[in-house]
Amino acid sequence: MSRRPDIIRLDVCEIDSEGDLIDYLQMSLEFPNLYGDTWRGIEQNFFYDPEMNLPRALHITGLVKMREMHQKLAEKFEIFLKGQTDIKIVFKD
Repeated sequence: MSRRPDIIRLDVCEIDSEGDLIDYLQMSLEFPNLYGDTWRGIEQNFFYDPEMNLPRALHITGLVKMREMHQKLAEKFEIFLKGQTDIKIVFKD
């Protein structure tokens, strides 16, 4: 497996559901679907993924629009992001 880029950019402004967001994260971060399509599954991928494969930073755009359109989904996403202490999270909007 090749090393991931230092920065992965995620644009979440068009995400309409929790399932779509989880799928988008799995695809963007190149996580295998080993642990299921849930927040817990994504967290397990972060925990078990070798550190050398994780990006140093996630640049998030579209969160303002997500908050406007899907407040509860945005809140869940923000809670998830706060739990990721090994990766720098940068909000671009």
